[in-house]
Amino acid sequence: GHKILAELFVEKGANIEATGSSHQTPLAIAAMEGHLDAVKWLIEKGANIEARDCNKQTPLILATIGKHDNGNTAVIQLLLNNNANIETKDIAGDTPLSIAAYRGHTAAIQLFLDNNANIETKDIDGKTPLGNAAHWGHTAVIQLL
Repeated sequence: GHKILAELFVEKGANIEATGSSHQTPLAIAAMEGHLDAVKWLIEKGANIEARDCNKQTPLILATIGKHDNGNTAVIQLLLNNNANIETKDIAGDTPLSIAAYRGHTAAIQLFLDNNANIETKDIDGKTPLGNAAHWGHTAVIQLL
């Protein structure tokens, strides 16, 4: 459904890099919402995989935040397979791994670890992913890290 709408909009001349008030591109929104087919199609059409919104969040960060209990792991994997920067940081200095850690998204964390994410990275408050997991009481995440 969402892929078909994206195709229709682009066919009618829509810009795949168009943004709204939050500066999120269609790829960023599709990634955050977990619409795998739309994300795949937008990447195939050349959408900027590193586009940043007003909070400096990329599609990978937004997929990690996601609308699901464990982030959008299929979308995360697709973005990583297409060379999304695993060490990208948002306005708060959080990497996708940091975000997954403080949200308790164990499946997303495992994907990041499997792709060599830096576990020592620090946000603007000096917290590592492990520090974030401990702060929020995510024992399963602490064991992974």
